[in-house]
Amino acid sequence: MECPFCNKHSDVWSRVFYKNPKKGWFAFLDAHPHTKGHVILAAIRRSGPCPQEFDPNTFRSLGGALCDVERAMRECYPGMKSVLIASLRGDVKHVHFHLLPLWPKEEARWRKVTGYPDSALMEFIGSLEKRRDFKRLNLKLESALKKGKLNSDRLDNELRREGIKKISGQIQALRRTTGFNSIVKKQGQGQK
Repeated sequence: MECPFCNKHSDVWSRVFYKNPKKGWFAFLDAHPHTKGHVILAAIRRSGPCPQEFDPNTFRSLGGALCDVERAMRECYPGMKSVLIASLRGDVKHVHFHLLPLWPKEEARWRKVTGYPDSALMEFIGSLEKRRDFKRLNLKLESALKKGKLNSDRLDNELRREGIKKISGQIQALRRTTGFNSIVKKQGQGQK
C-alpha cells in the first residue's frame, strides 16, 4: 500500500489546512474523525523515502508546528476543553500525530459511563476510535445492502468522499485561520 501522506494524488491533500515546509510539517482533518475537529499533523516528505522513523531532523520544529495547528484548532473550535496528542501509527507508518479536541460533554459522558473520575485519557481515545469504527462499519453495511454489493474497497472510497463532504466547511475555516489558501496561491504564482 502506498503511503497516503506521500502520494500527491491522495485525497489527503483536499483536506490540508496547514503546510510549513520550513518547519517540515503539514496538517489536515481526518476524513473519518474520532471526534469533531480530529486533525492529523504529519511530517513533510523530504527527498528520499517516506518518513517512517523518529529522527532529530523531523522533530526539530515539531513544537512550533504543534503550536500553529493547535492555535488554529482553538480559533475554529472555541468550545473544546483541550487537545489530546497521540502518535497512533497503525496501517500508515508515516511519522504523524493525531490531535483530538477534548469536548467537555463528550468527556463527561465517557467518564460517567466508565467510572473514571479523572485521568485515563488514553482509554478515552480508544473509546472514540471504537465508536468511529462502529459507525463506519454500520455505514458500509447500510450502503452495501442498498446496492446489493459488498465491495470493501469501493465502500471505503465512498465513505471517505462522504466524510470529506461533511468536514469541508471545517477545512475551509481552518484554512482561513492558517492562511493556507493564500500561501498556496503565492507558491503557484512563484512557479510560473
